Amino acid sequence: MTFRLQRILDLKHWKEEQQRQRLGAAVQARLAAERRLYDLVAEERRRREAMAALLAGGRVDAARVVEASRLLDAAARAVAAQARVVAERHAAEEAERARLAEVMRERQAFDRLRERHAERERTEHRRRETVLLGEIANARAARQRPQRPGDAPA
Repeated sequence: MTFRLQRILDLKHWKEEQQRQRLGAAVQARLAAERRLYDLVAEERRRREAMAALLAGGRVDAARVVEASRLLDAAARAVAAQARVVAERHAAEEAERARLAEVMRERQAFDRLRERHAERERTEHRRRETVLLGEIANARAARQRPQRPGDAPA
């Protein structure tokens, strides 16, 4: 006998796989955002070191200091903005992970139903087999009994 909810179980498996793919995409997006943040932090560090070298050089051109300061501020803003993007990507990843956990719980519930169904089927099959074997044994026993006069033939 087939599991009546098999189509639903198949759909749950499909949804789980789709959610796993969405989680994978979210993880990749977070990793890309983190790599970008790392690059921006490195760029800001280089600009900061360039500013320190410029100031340590003795005579300083005010226009160059202003320009270096402006570039350093822009780098700092880019780092802060990318840090927000990383936080958003992390939150999105966690939301996808939570959705996957929910989809998995739903699928596992249907898996448990299918297992219970299979166990009921096995139990019923064993019961029918036992009944059939009992009937066969009774028929054999009846055939092997000696016929006494006056008994009806079996």
